[in-house]
Amino acid sequence: MTESIILALTAVLPAVVLMIYIYKKDRIEKEPKGLLAGLFLLGCVSVIPAVILELLAQGILNAMGIPDDSILYKFLEYFFGVALVEEGCKLFFVYIVTRKSKHFNCLFDGVVYAVFVSLGFAVTENLFYVFENGIGVALLRMVTSIPGHCFFGIIMGYFYGRWFLNHKADQLESYLYQYRLLAPGQKSFKPGRWMLAALTAPTAVHGFYDFSLSLESAVFTLVFFAFLIALYVLCFMGVRKMSRTDNLTGFIYMDMVLRRHPEAVPFVSQIPEFAPFFYGWQQPFVQPLGQQPMQAPPMNPQPPVQQNNDRNF
Repeated sequence: MTESIILALTAVLPAVVLMIYIYKKDRIEKEPKGLLAGLFLLGCVSVIPAVILELLAQGILNAMGIPDDSILYKFLEYFFGVALVEEGCKLFFVYIVTRKSKHFNCLFDGVVYAVFVSLGFAVTENLFYVFENGIGVALLRMVTSIPGHCFFGIIMGYFYGRWFLNHKADQLESYLYQYRLLAPGQKSFKPGRWMLAALTAPTAVHGFYDFSLSLESAVFTLVFFAFLIALYVLCFMGVRKMSRTDNLTGFIYMDMVLRRHPEAVPFVSQIPEFAPFFYGWQQPFVQPLGQQPMQAPPMNPQPPVQQNNDRNF
């Protein structure tokens, strides 16, 4: 009984410590604990579809007739059959829960969401490994696998946050085009590439992590630990920087649009969602207009100001 408790604690506590660390780094506005608990639990649940898909991928690889001890087999297995599957399952749950959440209002929130889902996955996976292999594996995974999943989540969250900004900027730009507040032109923002990066970047890092460890050679063992140390340094440095430079997503994506379309300032300043950035807070790009905002409806579904459809651009 005591041994089981020790094993469970060694499997869970590292993830708890990392979640507390990330939570404390969310400096502008803390995310609701209920939302974070839900994301953690969904991360735990994501192990189920991941295992099913991994078994399916393994069956496909075996059907291809590639020797299972070959480097090609291990490359395909760990990059596609494991890393792509696991990171894809995590990203799916992050996306369906947070993409429309009213609480997703700061850039660092994307990192918080992805890390909590990733560590939920890591805890469930770790419990299986620890109870099957004992305390030695538990202690090793405390400093390798659990932080590894946290690092994959940080990388995913960085790109997921950029997807969110570009998605919202694309919506604002489309709105300005739709109501002829901008001269017709090409759309500037391509959120899809950021979502692709939110999947492929952690998949590449996760795949290399597993692949280098699977080769079981002295050289690749050294490569693995050098890679892990680099992840420790880069990810913790990245988290500190992202925390320090965090800002409201509403301001950031508005700023993105106005840097491309400065002629839209008079129109955007009248939209209630963005008026506080002009008439209240001092921000680095948009300066207050020095007057009270005009009354205007929200972005959807009406235009912010009365327009003449024959306006010459």
